[in-house]
Amino acid sequence: MIYHLRMTAPMTKTTRPARHLPASCSIAFRSTPAGFLLATLVVLAGCNPTLDPVEPAPQDLAASPLPAAFHRGMNLQPIGDYGGLLDESQIESALDVLVELGVGHVAVIPSFFQRRLGDSEFYWEPSRGAIDAQTRAVVVAAHDRGLAVLLKPHLWLAERDDGAWRGDIDPAAADWPAWSESYQTALLEYAGLAAELGVAGISIGSELTAVAIGHPEFWRELAAELRQVYPGFLTYAANWDREFEAATWWDAVDFVGVDAFWPLLDGPEDVLSTTGCRVRLNAVRERLEAVAVRFDRPVLLTEVGYKSAVGSAYQPWEWHDRQAPDPEGQGLIYRCIRDVFGADPEPHIAGVYFWNWYTAPAWGGLRNSDFTPRGKPAEGVLAGWFSAR
Repeated sequence: MIYHLRMTAPMTKTTRPARHLPASCSIAFRSTPAGFLLATLVVLAGCNPTLDPVEPAPQDLAASPLPAAFHRGMNLQPIGDYGGLLDESQIESALDVLVELGVGHVAVIPSFFQRRLGDSEFYWEPSRGAIDAQTRAVVVAAHDRGLAVLLKPHLWLAERDDGAWRGDIDPAAADWPAWSESYQTALLEYAGLAAELGVAGISIGSELTAVAIGHPEFWRELAAELRQVYPGFLTYAANWDREFEAATWWDAVDFVGVDAFWPLLDGPEDVLSTTGCRVRLNAVRERLEAVAVRFDRPVLLTEVGYKSAVGSAYQPWEWHDRQAPDPEGQGLIYRCIRDVFGADPEPHIAGVYFWNWYTAPAWGGLRNSDFTPRGKPAEGVLAGWFSAR
């Protein structure tokens, strides 16, 4: 997935989408010392900033029951992105809504950064200690509600003014020892945290395409080392375009993980239909199952999502300014995902984790064109699908 949630002043190719609130609400912006813009909700008199749950439409109540082990997953807003932490007062209420929605697994995402291509050191914002403390709090709150947790650390590339993204991280031979040691140290510490918290699984990387394809021995060794300290399942979140098929070390982990943002249209002016959507996604499923059979590992869609915006089915990984909202189009795509990946998923399709759910209770709604399904027809699709037994 190329779309990047973090917004730096002149550095990032994409921008953070605006929150869409009821008419009686407003947003105040403040600048942090690090130069990041953080949106702070200002609730005015008479404003209720919580979006009401969307009930399933009649056509969403006939979903086929999913296997008990199927990961009914959602990615939670990353921790430490934008240079700040999640609002503590909103975390538990966000998890409560996910439980009501029928979600059974939540991906908890602590963020860390490599400043630019060629660097071998990582950093955390605002600090590693603060990120770990909030990660613990989120995991404990999720467990208290009966949610299984996939710990999914994300390494982001901070400076992207040249159009690069984390999939382009490809250390030179002279830099490889330092970079690989830094990454191994970071993941071993996360594995220790995962073991301490008793999470169900950990993703050992996300969309590091060049490194995932070019250094298979590194990932095999890393997986083996993590298993020495962590007993849960391992996966890796490969990018959708070629990485998941080109990686040769899937047998070292327990699930083939794929961040699934396939284009469903050939051009920006094309019109998406249910039939066309299903045809495209069935072809995707065939490719995924071929990898599953090759390595004898089931597939997790570690991220899958489409914005509620006109044209999002054409380039779902990109963010374009002022995209007109299209909540019905997003709902159509969610139904196609349900119909294609929820039909007889065993033995090759183990679950889906939708991208994504913000903790702010008003981030979503029919005027919002972001990925979140909250307050949109897509939320009703999930409620009908994930609650089917």
